[in-house]
Amino acid sequence: MARLASNPKNITFSPSFTLPVTRRCSNTCLYCGFREAEGGVMDPAEVEAWLLRAREKDCSEVLIISGERVDEIPAIRKSLAERKFSDFGRYVAAVCRLALQKGLLPHTNIGILAPSSLALLKEVNASMGLMVENVDPVFGRSVHPHKIIEQRLATIENAGKLCIPFTTGILVGLGESPGSRMDSLDWIAGVHRRYGHIQEVILQNYVVNQQSHLQAFPLSLEEWIDLIAFCREKMPEVKIQIPPNLNPLWPKLVLSGVDDLGGISGEIDYVNPQHPWESISFYQRHFCSGGITLVPRLPVYREYYQRTWFSREVGPVLEAWIQRHEFRYYRQ
Repeated sequence: MARLASNPKNITFSPSFTLPVTRRCSNTCLYCGFREAEGGVMDPAEVEAWLLRAREKDCSEVLIISGERVDEIPAIRKSLAERKFSDFGRYVAAVCRLALQKGLLPHTNIGILAPSSLALLKEVNASMGLMVENVDPVFGRSVHPHKIIEQRLATIENAGKLCIPFTTGILVGLGESPGSRMDSLDWIAGVHRRYGHIQEVILQNYVVNQQSHLQAFPLSLEEWIDLIAFCREKMPEVKIQIPPNLNPLWPKLVLSGVDDLGGISGEIDYVNPQHPWESISFYQRHFCSGGITLVPRLPVYREYYQRTWFSREVGPVLEAWIQRHEFRYYRQ
């Protein structure tokens, strides 16, 4: 039976701001609450306004998200051509570069990417991400018929070859088998053993939204603790993240070994807009009562900063944040 671990001393989070550069997507996942059927990409003035808002909120991370394989959508190709971009990757790289100019650290998660696009985006990102979700292709076709798991795994593997600090994880509670959850985590542990680039694993529960067509199958506390214990055993150096705005069990899961709450924003969760975060002060008060300290972090974890897994373009912005007192532990 799963057991609670002793209380950790520190729980980290990222002061984050989400920038959805487009909501268009080539997939039609049955659980998605993000995809929109119309629209192009953000124009430069809109991107600029959003980034200024992020600075006003004193966010260190800008999470750049979109749908997947958006280059395949004619309206997106037209929108990119109007802005003189040959492909979506170059457009996102330009957005990342503008974020760096504003003193923000980009973390890009825009779906599967070719090695050339990964290499391009590495130069202007502090870290990147892509969820595995689930490695079972048969189950996958039943909930996201257009996603090809092999392409997701290849993207994550190629990110390792390029030494990109990376976030991935699994999506649970859609009716998947318990065994497939463990298989998915085991694959992540394996790719991390090969390349050492997985800095955090997200254990994310599916929540029903206004667009979704699937019911939720919530996991029990014991099932959650078993997943956390599996991560701890297979990849002990990798951080485990639980989104507190989605998982009502988060206070108990912190006691079982979770050590990160992910990005917390003063704005809505653009993927799950019906589930806003509490304020940072709310989480601080909660942890203070239990003798735990809530500590801000940057989108690249300290271990990867100390390995110098960042580019010349990212370095000056990263160093500027580390000069601030709340991030000086990066030098310890």
